[in-house]
Parts: sequence; structure tokens; C-alpha cells
Amino acid sequence: MTKMELIMANREKYHKAFTAYVALPEGLEKDVTMSLTLPWIKGTNWLGGLSDRIVNRETEKLILMGYELADIENEFNRQMDLYS
Repeated sequence: MTKMELIMANREKYHKAFTAYVALPEGLEKDVTMSLTLPWIKGTNWLGGLSDRIVNRETEKLILMGYELADIENEFNRQMDLYS
């Protein structure tokens, strides 16, 4: 896959994930989508990915909201499988 193909694919994934996000009820799925999934898809100029620093910061915010780390990781992995 070329760089441009990857960028276009990630833009499509972002649109799909954001469209789903808008319809989600408040909760873990919506919070993980906004904090981790959407930024990961858009990360590094649409090439995907986030730095460890950003992942750690956003995960800590979610934990402070009352979510368990394992639940956050499981939801993020589920979403990555869904949008890949």
C-alpha cells in the first residue's frame, strides 16, 4: 500500500468511526472512540498511530473517569478490529 493509499484508507476509517461516534450513547465506547481511536486513525498526518506519551495521557484521563485499564484496552482493540 502506498502512502497516499494509506492516507485515503485512514480518512475513510475516520469518517466511519466518527459517524458511529455521533450515534453512541455516553459511556466507555464513546469515550475511547474520542480519546484514542479517532486520534490514532488521524495520527501522524493520517498515517495512523500515536506516541506513547499521548496514549498514556489519554488512558490516564479515562481511568480518572472511572474506567478500568483492561476495559479501556479491550474496547480500543475491539474498535481497531472494527475499523481496520
